[in-house]
Amino acid sequence: MYARGILFGKMKYELGDNAVVRCPETGLEVNIEFKVKGWVGGTYNAIGGFIKETKSGKNLFELSGLWSGEMTIKDLTTGKKEVLFDATRAKPSFPQSRPLAEQSPRESQKLWNTTTVAIKKADQKVATDEKSRIEDEQRKEAADRGETIWQPKLFRKAPAGDEEQLDWIIDAEVDAKAPADTQVKQILNIAPILPGQKPTQEQQKTQSQPVQQSQPPPANNGGGDLIDFGQHDGAGAAVPSQPTQSAQPVGQSLQSPLVPGRGGEPVRRMDSLGNEEMFMDADP
Repeated sequence: MYARGILFGKMKYELGDNAVVRCPETGLEVNIEFKVKGWVGGTYNAIGGFIKETKSGKNLFELSGLWSGEMTIKDLTTGKKEVLFDATRAKPSFPQSRPLAEQSPRESQKLWNTTTVAIKKADQKVATDEKSRIEDEQRKEAADRGETIWQPKLFRKAPAGDEEQLDWIIDAEVDAKAPADTQVKQILNIAPILPGQKPTQEQQKTQSQPVQQSQPPPANNGGGDLIDFGQHDGAGAAVPSQPTQSAQPVGQSLQSPLVPGRGGEPVRRMDSLGNEEMFMDADP
């Protein structure tokens, strides 16, 4: 992941990497490159890649376009090109999760809730403090375990010679040949995932101990996004959020050594090792 606009403009994240997906049943694999915008030309959110035969290495199809817009596929044998997927016309399927009150303390959404809320309300101090608190607690737990081998709750080590070269696999058996209703029951027996679903006695025995949670900061209903994910593209002008009282002391009465002449003040941040960093928010 790359960030642009750190020194000037509004900061924007870019995806830049390669993804490989293999299908042993068909003998095909796809290699997709998430391209980053060049300094002179290019565009954001571009992709490119090929679908090939794993055994021969021969490219069969070429992929191109934008992962946020229209993606096309070209048959390299016939030269025919057509739209594979158009994200602008697709109906989004938003991720769903159980209410926080029903989640176990170590589920990511609940564990990182205080940090997430602080990020959404642009409170860097609270977000940093909450992140450090959780990480410091996890470091302490790792130190207390000593030489004891850590065992995940829901996963086990992949067997030797695993075809996909995975490190961990789900510690459960789902019969791919069983009826759909049976498979659903087997999946739901792994862990509670539906709203209102109660954990079984076996699942209750393996519940992890919680990391002590502090009270979440108050929610922010305004704007003030620090990073542009494109969520407001095409929308009306965002209303800038007002600084919260807890964030006002950060960098108070300091003159910026990074960008002289700007009205903003630098923000000081302490990492988990006690080192102090100072940075300046980009102008909108």
